[in-house]
Order: sequence, then C-alpha cells, then structure tokens
Amino acid sequence: MNTSPKLAYSYLRFSRLHQQLGDSTRRQATSTEAYCQRLGLKLDRSLELFDKGVSAFKGRNVEKGDLGKFIALVEQGAVPRGSAIIVESLDRLSRQSPRKTVALLNRLLDLGIEVHLTSVNRVLRPNSGPDEGIDLILAVALAMRANEESETKSMRLQEAWARKREDAQKGTLLRASLPWWLVYDATRLKIVSPPDRRAVVQKVFELTAKGYSSARIARLLNEKNTPTWRPKTKKWLACRVRGLVNSDGPLGTLKETAKTKAAGRTHRIEGYYPRIIDPELAAAARAQMRKNMRGARGRPGDLSRPINMLRGLLHFQGHWCRYASHRNGLPDPETGIKGHNHYYECLSEDTDGKMLWCCNSTYLDAVLVAGLLEVTAADLATSKETEIDISPVHGLRSDLEALRIRAKNLLAAIESGSVTVANRLREVETEIRAKEAQLETLEAYSASNTAPPELPLRDLEALSVNLQNNVTRQRAMTAFNRVISRVEAASSLKELSRLNEQQRGRFLVALTQGKLRIVGDPLRRFARAKEMWLLVEFSNGALRLIGRARASHGSGWQVLSERIEL
Repeated sequence: MNTSPKLAYSYLRFSRLHQQLGDSTRRQATSTEAYCQRLGLKLDRSLELFDKGVSAFKGRNVEKGDLGKFIALVEQGAVPRGSAIIVESLDRLSRQSPRKTVALLNRLLDLGIEVHLTSVNRVLRPNSGPDEGIDLILAVALAMRANEESETKSMRLQEAWARKREDAQKGTLLRASLPWWLVYDATRLKIVSPPDRRAVVQKVFELTAKGYSSARIARLLNEKNTPTWRPKTKKWLACRVRGLVNSDGPLGTLKETAKTKAAGRTHRIEGYYPRIIDPELAAAARAQMRKNMRGARGRPGDLSRPINMLRGLLHFQGHWCRYASHRNGLPDPETGIKGHNHYYECLSEDTDGKMLWCCNSTYLDAVLVAGLLEVTAADLATSKETEIDISPVHGLRSDLEALRIRAKNLLAAIESGSVTVANRLREVETEIRAKEAQLETLEAYSASNTAPPELPLRDLEALSVNLQNNVTRQRAMTAFNRVISRVEAASSLKELSRLNEQQRGRFLVALTQGKLRIVGDPLRRFARAKEMWLLVEFSNGALRLIGRARASHGSGWQVLSERIEL
C-alpha cells in the first residue's frame, strides 16, 4: 500500500500587475500552505505556477500562461497522474463561460489531476462517484458567478473608455497611457516630447528614409545604449522600429489600437499629440520600408546570394542556426556594387536575441565540402555488428507530430509581437520540412530495402572549386536533406555535445598517433578563419567528424575527416 503523501502544486493568478502591490499574492499563498498542511498534501515547490497579470476571462492563462504549461507537463508525464492542483477558487482557473470552464475542469480530471478549491473546501476528483453530479452543479454555479462578474467589469470598462474617447474629441487629455516619446507636463497642463526622446524618433524616421533596415537601426541604437523608455523592454528590436515608423502618433494623431479595431471600435483624433515628424518624412520612411520588405516590388530578388545548403540541418548546442546576410560595405571591383557577407548564426531564444555562435558561411561550407568528399558508400553502410535502426519511421513521425504541435503553439504566441517567437516559428517550420523530406526518404528505403541515396560527389567536387554556384548549391541542398539528418557545429571539440566521451577519446588518440585522414585546408587564403568542428549525422545513423584545427607539427591548419564508430 502506498502511504506517501499526494503531490500538490500551487497555482496563483491575478489579472492586473498592480495587484501584486496588494495582498493578493500573500493571501493565495498562505491559504494554499495552510490547506496542504491540514490535508497532509506534499506541496511541490520546484514547479512555480504563477500567472501575474494574466487574465482568465479570455483563457490566456491556458493559452500562454503557467496553467497551460502545467497541463502540458501532465500530458508529457513530467507531473504524475493522481497529483493535485491547489487554487483559491474556481475563478483563478477560469472566468470564461460555464461551458468552457467545465471543459477545462474535465480536461484536468481526465488527466488524473485533482482540483482543490480552498475557499469552499471542495475537492473535484477524477472518480468522484455519486458526488459527480453535485461537483458539476457546483462548478457550473461558480463558473456562472465568475463569468458574470467579469462580463460586468468588461462592460463597465468599455463604457468608461467610450466616455474618455468622447472627452478626448472635445479636447480633454488622456494622461493614463502615453506613447513612450511623450510625457504629461503637469505645470503647463499639456503633453510634451522631451528633447532626447524626440531626437530618437526623428533619427529612426531619417535612417529608415535613407534605406536602413529595421534590424540595422535597432542594432545601431543598442550599440549606443539608447534607452527604450519602456518598463519591460530594455533593448531595441526590429519590430519596435517598424511599429514606430508605421505609427501615426509621431504625426500627432491619436487612433485606435489593433485590439480595439478588431473589436469594432475605431476613432481618429488629429492634432491630439504634439507633431514631431513631418508627413513628408513619414511617407518617405514608410515607402522605403516597403521597398526593404522581401518580395516587395521595389526590391528585386538577390539572385547572387548563395543558397543555404544546410537549411533545417545545422545546429549549435541544440539550437537551430539561421542563415543571415550583412552588408560589408566593400564594392565589387567589377560591378561596383557593395557586397554582403553571409553567416550561419545561432541566437538565444530569449527576448534579447543574444548571439550564441556565428561563423562565416564561406568558411563552414568549404570545410564541410572538403570533409564530405572523403565519404564513400562503405562509410555510410552500417555493419550488422553495429547495425542500428536506419529507418526510424515511427520515431520521425513522433518528432513531426511534436514539431507540428510546437508550431501551432508558437503561431498562437505571435500575437504578442515577439520577434524571437516569430523567428522560432520559422525555424520549427524549416525543421518540419526537413523531417518530412527525411521521413519520405526513409519510408521509400524501408519499402525497397535498398541502400539510401549517396552523396552527390560530382556536385561536391564542383563546390570545392566554386562555392557561389547556386545551381550546384541547390542540388547539394536537396541531396543533403535526403542523406543527412543533422549537422552540429562547434568552435571546439569539447562543445560537441552529441559526441560522447568515449568517442571523443578515441578520436583524440587517433589524432595524436597520426592515424587520421588529413585533408587539404580550403581556407589557406583566409587569415581570419579559425578552428571549427562539424559532427555530421547521416540518415542511416552513421557519424562523421569534420574539423579544422591547428596542425600538431607546425603553425599551419589542417582539415580532418573521420568516421566515428557508434
């Protein structure tokens, strides 16, 4: 008989951030601790479920908050069935309609989670027996009360804001919320723009009109440590720059937000704010921004940009790597057109977008091609003694399903306007396409029981001569997505997390004894090229380690390409 106490998880929530200054947090936490002590529940403090300033009226705490994360952990098995979630009252979980609230409760109960309501001292259990009808009536009654209360608050707020908009039309100033470049001067009883903030707004519009991209402007502002004058955002982002240029606020116009417009409430008040940008400058900046957009009519496609051969394949320490271009400012000696440098970049998923790793694509592509030229059909064939499943169809299908669910969740999160979330969605979609191509290849291989496709050695030889040929790069990319399942990049051998200590040790011993295949360094003429390592994982499970490192006998560089035994 299991006598261990039941695991319990505390869930706290309040709708407005200013409520954390009051007694809401202490009241809910104290009530939960006393309740757990009284019933002998073991409160698991390792998982903090606290939705601060998240409304349950629209279900945001389930869509984006900690409550949704808790449900996901239960579904994944990280939180065991039979555990309990402790809430002060049902309105902490949901203030939606009774039907949606009961659906949420049923979802928790079907997952084997008990719901404890401390304020009414009631426990809703997955198998409540004869009390199930009473529990349902209680849940509906509590949900009706919570929803009616929220509906009343919502209606009153809408009426209050309608009156405020009417007052604004008559000249009354709304001082509660102003754009970041404006403040209310209490001595002069008017809205003003401080000189430092005005200068930043004007600079953004001027740079945009000159053709600077939003990302480049954000980078310049961050390099100069320009404040954002926002309580939550400490760094400038490209989406903030675009939002500023597209806003009518700098032109002196107060208008509805996207949220109120979607609700069918529109208004426009000219001259409400002080004008700090001329209409001509605003029109020029917006026109240039449209030209900068990919696919817009004003900007022809860059046919000279090398195609990303490792789309959806390249990773750094478990993170996806993107393919980016940066203007180098150096004109081509023949055409006179300024060129670009192309990089593989790995950015942090945090909002600050910190650069985790970066490598010039020319360097990495050259080393990869030189190493792959050493691969033969025998290298890719897995022997029976070390044979692993070279057709993990079921595993790939599970991975695809998980990626599609992740993409769906990220798509819902884009409403917040986060650039990193949008980038993350593109990365997940890229991996989905790569996984789909890999799954198609493996399914065909399982059906025909033939060897998987070979590497396009002829294209690799052509690329070793000219890396810029996009026709060859396109063919190589298609072949890579069929044959290669993953490429992990690193600046040192120790950073290759997918390489275990035994494999790393055998490789170093072979390197010391001079038993490894040495390939000519394709980066001899690039003085800035540094050490790099690539662990290539093929679709049949074979591994190949390709690296550029200092030669042991001198100061030169050498490229190594060696199959890693499983």
